[in-house]
Amino acid sequence: PFDGWRFTVGLISAGAIGAIVAWGLDSLGVSKQLSAVIISMCGYVGGPLLDICYTEIQETLQAAFDGLQKWLSEGKWDRRGHDE
Repeated sequence: PFDGWRFTVGLISAGAIGAIVAWGLDSLGVSKQLSAVIISMCGYVGGPLLDICYTEIQETLQAAFDGLQKWLSEGKWDRRGHDE
């Protein structure tokens, strides 16, 4: 079934990716024709790419915090080597 909210969010994220790529290509001095092709390709895959990055970043941060919590709970942060 069609979900209007998902469609709107996908449209906005694709537009945002397109705008970011357009600004980057403009600063690099890429021709307008080549820019149009690159922007359209990035806008097409931008939404799913943002979803993948969002998921991967969350999982990486969670793993880092889990590792830090384990490291601190084991007491490995005490460099002097004595228990209190």
